[in-house]
Amino acid sequence: MPYCIADILADPPRAFSIAALANITTVINQTCPWDLLRPTTLKPSVAFNLTTGNNFILSDLLGPWTTYPARIIMSRLIDFKLPLLVLIFQLPRPPLRFWVECFALLHLVSSPVDSIASYFFALSECFGVLKKIKYEARRMREVKTDCKKLSLVVIAYATIGKPVGDIAEQIHLQASNPAAFRKAAHSLAADRRINFIPVGAALLGFVVAVLFKYVYIDHKDYDDMNPQHVQIWSLSSSMTVMWAITAVFQASIVGMQKTRDSTRRILCQLEEDLNHRENLVVKLKDQVDHGAVPNYRPDRWSSNSDLKVRSPWTLDLMALAIVATGSLGGVWLAARVPPEGWNCRTGVKVVMFLHYLLGGVVQLVINWLPVSTWPKVYATAILDLLVLSSFTGVIFTTQVGVLNRVGCYVQEISKGVWGVVLPPFTWETVRERLHLEYPAILFGFMGLQIFICLGIWRGFREARQVYRQDDTESVE
Repeated sequence: MPYCIADILADPPRAFSIAALANITTVINQTCPWDLLRPTTLKPSVAFNLTTGNNFILSDLLGPWTTYPARIIMSRLIDFKLPLLVLIFQLPRPPLRFWVECFALLHLVSSPVDSIASYFFALSECFGVLKKIKYEARRMREVKTDCKKLSLVVIAYATIGKPVGDIAEQIHLQASNPAAFRKAAHSLAADRRINFIPVGAALLGFVVAVLFKYVYIDHKDYDDMNPQHVQIWSLSSSMTVMWAITAVFQASIVGMQKTRDSTRRILCQLEEDLNHRENLVVKLKDQVDHGAVPNYRPDRWSSNSDLKVRSPWTLDLMALAIVATGSLGGVWLAARVPPEGWNCRTGVKVVMFLHYLLGGVVQLVINWLPVSTWPKVYATAILDLLVLSSFTGVIFTTQVGVLNRVGCYVQEISKGVWGVVLPPFTWETVRERLHLEYPAILFGFMGLQIFICLGIWRGFREARQVYRQDDTESVE
């Protein structure tokens, strides 16, 4: 039986194993404690020589690492990533073409900063239309105007590529046949109303899934085969995608028509009721140009309208702050799990956020390009595919075990002195933090996203009433 480092190095473990290293550390402490930095802390050089790991992708760059067992990989994917996917797939998508639906979903997961900013622009634009109509209505006091209903009709014309130029003319048309506008507005609102319930259920399901999994982690003793440290790190990775709560919530307010031609049919009926014979020929390019894909609005940077919407810089900075909030929480949570501080696990969270940040910057450049619609769409789709491929690669390799190596358990234990901190010897610290600090970080940042949603619900109250045609509150 080996007792000292020299003896163990003659027959080292074949692969990196937390349990094997912990057992070796215990034996060495009993026989050759001078080979340890502390009774439970190996020297990094010794730990690297004791385990060779397996030669997989990135091993030349990062060092040998060992895959997690398949059951652990699947468990973390199902417990921590599947609820997020369910939430994201509840995104109301424009039923224009199949590829347009795919593009909207791809753009959301690959460029959340641009998507959230675009949703803010859609809500701000709706509020701007309402304000302009109310302003014109005050100037024309002799004409009775239902501002909410007219606002929704004006927005609907824009989404089919037929933006309304003269608001005063629309006010007169509504006054001439208020029943036609009322019917059109109610039909347009009903066409959107069904989106909020499934999205709300998905939001609740995501929160409950995270809560139940956390309770499960908190009430277990140390699991040698699947350390709670690793599960908390996996939760911290999920926190970098918490922006999905806000994005999907925004999408549920804006809503989406049920079928490809439903908006055009409703507006054609309105034209007929008004005795107009305008040919509402709908072109996909015009629809994309005017907000038919609400999470892709490059026109916010080139809009010359007098709607007085918020500055696109303000919208993008708000979106960036929402995305950064979850990543900040993920870095904080990962840094508080031993080995503490800056290490490869906190670094991965920063890399995940950099995908969002750099992708957002490149998307900003694309939005500024003085080219027509389709070149921008194609460039955006290529960028989104590149970002998604890279981001998925990071998620996949970390879930499989690229961080399951000696280098990811090294911590500075005193000034200039580094040691290998193993989960079995830090379980008491983790168990204590599981009761207060970790849930405060996890659910605090999740609660912040929900608080942001409540702020959007309240701050864009009038825009929400236009989209939903909610008659319980007056916006006249």
